Amino acid sequence: MKAAAIASVDDFLDRLARQVRGIEDPAEAMTEGVVYTLAEVRRTPHLGILLTGTYPNVHPDGITSPEARAFGMTMIRRFDVDWERHGYDDDALGELVEYVLRTMQSFFVSPGNPPRSDDELRGYLRRWMGTAIMAQTRRSASN
Repeated sequence: MKAAAIASVDDFLDRLARQVRGIEDPAEAMTEGVVYTLAEVRRTPHLGILLTGTYPNVHPDGITSPEARAFGMTMIRRFDVDWERHGYDDDALGELVEYVLRTMQSFFVSPGNPPRSDDELRGYLRRWMGTAIMAQTRRSASN
């Protein structure tokens, strides 16, 4: 089953890149990327093997595994965001990936009752996750 997950990764990454194409704002790109990824994992369970601990023989700490982090780094490097211009070096990008993976894990475990629509989720993520993402830009500008 893990082999099927790995085989589907390139196709997913291509679809995700199309979804966020042209979005240069880090918070907007990450918001759209998370909403899209959460929806795709629900539709394509093989992707969940790489990102969640809800499948047989996968541990909950898998969300921060080297494979999941590498997958996350590959995802955000395909975005049209100039990460360096927004204050993100490799270490900061690694932390951002970890933060976003942990955020997505919370939605995998408990999507909400009732679950938010995609538009509601976008608003929620922009407000809370987007603020955290833009803090790096503000931090970089003040240095």
